[in-house]
Amino acid sequence: MLKFLKVLICAFAVVFAANAQAKTVDKVVAVINDNIITQSDLNARFELVMRNLSKNPSRDEQRLLLFRTLNSMIDESLLQQYAAQRGFTVRQSDVDLAIARFEQSRGLPQGAYAKITAGVEESAKQQIVSDLVLDQIVDRDLKSRVNIPNSEVDQLIRQLGAAQSRTEWEIAQIFIPVGESEGAEANAKSLADTAYARAEKEDDFSSVAKDYNTGGTPLDGYLGWFGEGEMVPTLEEQIQKMSQGAVSKPVRSATGYHIIQVKGTRTLPGIRTEPVTEFKLKKTSYAKDDTTSEDELWVAAPDLSSQLKKVITALDVGDTTKKIDLGDEQVTYTLAAKKRALPAGLEDYRTRVRERLMESRLDLAVRRMMRDLRREAFIDVRL
Repeated sequence: MLKFLKVLICAFAVVFAANAQAKTVDKVVAVINDNIITQSDLNARFELVMRNLSKNPSRDEQRLLLFRTLNSMIDESLLQQYAAQRGFTVRQSDVDLAIARFEQSRGLPQGAYAKITAGVEESAKQQIVSDLVLDQIVDRDLKSRVNIPNSEVDQLIRQLGAAQSRTEWEIAQIFIPVGESEGAEANAKSLADTAYARAEKEDDFSSVAKDYNTGGTPLDGYLGWFGEGEMVPTLEEQIQKMSQGAVSKPVRSATGYHIIQVKGTRTLPGIRTEPVTEFKLKKTSYAKDDTTSEDELWVAAPDLSSQLKKVITALDVGDTTKKIDLGDEQVTYTLAAKKRALPAGLEDYRTRVRERLMESRLDLAVRRMMRDLRREAFIDVRL
């Protein structure tokens, strides 16, 4: 009997120890309404973060990255709860397509993603699902709330049209968002300062950007060419002071800290905003061997040479010029039609300005939505 009791006590001790160990491993590190994040959930996601770093971070930097990782997972939980309430779903086929695009965008062979995420597949999938959920929320809920009136776009273009030339900057950025949780501001500032120190010292800005950029910003940080009025005023003011190749100190915007690199600059002619006269010309070419050829083209008055402009503008529809000697050949122009039209490229530029403004406003709308979701939620961080 005593032997049986000893065995029973030992069995209880083993079970108790196993349960205690399981509770230690899987302790709750955050509660978000009815959802939880466990230590093992956080460990898996942090492992994924560490695998994508180009350099081993210091202990202090690991602490900052762990804080950001947990806050990202809290945001993901809030997004998925919001999506569930709205009836948004993500299919496995959507996840598979996102993985394929990930591999293609980075020049990776098919199946590379599975190797990168081996052992933490579920955490990686949850991250993809959250990104896809956010895309649905933006498309279905937020875009309809963001209005870019034509008057705003036209006013900006008119301002640019008043100048003889305009400057554009080719930029890349490292973006560290500032969340709503306690300590988020200090954590983001410390992480931004660390990223800036590396970006200033190392030659490859894109490599540094890949270690710090998260969803919403291109992984390598490259944003492309931007003109005046297409950026957040705080950032544009900073960029105007920078030379090509320079890297800015962290700049605080409404949504977080930006570290900007100016990769290139270019000066372009001012934007034409007033309607111009366009001519439809039938061009007849007379070669020295007596052969002829014909061509038709539309050309705007400002694009004609001063001499040809004087000749063409004097024509009525149906009139033909005298032969004009161009050296290798002689040509005549017959005016087939003419019209008043907006300058070529103006509509394309208007579309570009609108898209850039929309991107900026949507980004701000997402940040505000996340702020509101956090304020309305019960969140208990136990890390």
